[in-house]
Amino acid sequence: MRQNARPILAFDGFKGVISVIKYQEFMPDPSDLELILASVQIRRRFQVSHWDATIIAAALELGCTTLYSEDLNHGQNYDGVRVVNPFLG
Repeated sequence: MRQNARPILAFDGFKGVISVIKYQEFMPDPSDLELILASVQIRRRFQVSHWDATIIAAALELGCTTLYSEDLNHGQNYDGVRVVNPFLG
C-alpha cells in the first residue's frame, strides 16, 4: 500500500450502526409460493422476464395500481397495475 493511501472501504462506527437500525426498520416480505406461481402466470401471459413478472406479481399482491419502471412498456396495464416510465417527458 502506498504511503498515506486511504483504504477503499472504511467503517464509520456510528454511521454503520445507524445504517443497520434503518435496515431493520425495512423488513421486506419474503417470496412465497403464491407470489412465485402468480409471477409464472404473468410471465407466460405477458411474455416478460421472470424478474419483471415477479415485480408485477408483488405489486398486484400489495394492491399497487402504478408501477414505475423504465424497463417495462410505458402505459401497459398488467392485470390492474399500470406501468409509468418516469423518464418519459
